[in-house]
Amino acid sequence: MTTLTSKGQLILPIEVREHLGIGAHEQVAFVIEDSGTVTVRSPHELDLRQLRGAAGTLPQPFTDEEIATIVAEECAEEYRHSLAMTDPI
Repeated sequence: MTTLTSKGQLILPIEVREHLGIGAHEQVAFVIEDSGTVTVRSPHELDLRQLRGAAGTLPQPFTDEEIATIVAEECAEEYRHSLAMTDPI
């Protein structure tokens, strides 16, 4: 058992840290299961389904066109960045 501090922090018992294989300054995820149970996971144990809802939800899902636009903009930005990092010939 552990206590929540006034800063919203928890101290994980050594047994839990050892079981999860985590150390100082490493992150853990609190996953709310469909049943309402909250589990503590180390990031290397997570899969995409377990991260559902971790970043919140959107008022409505993106359309396929919106997703394509976002991906294209991100790709273009990465390409521009890669050009800036290369030496001129």
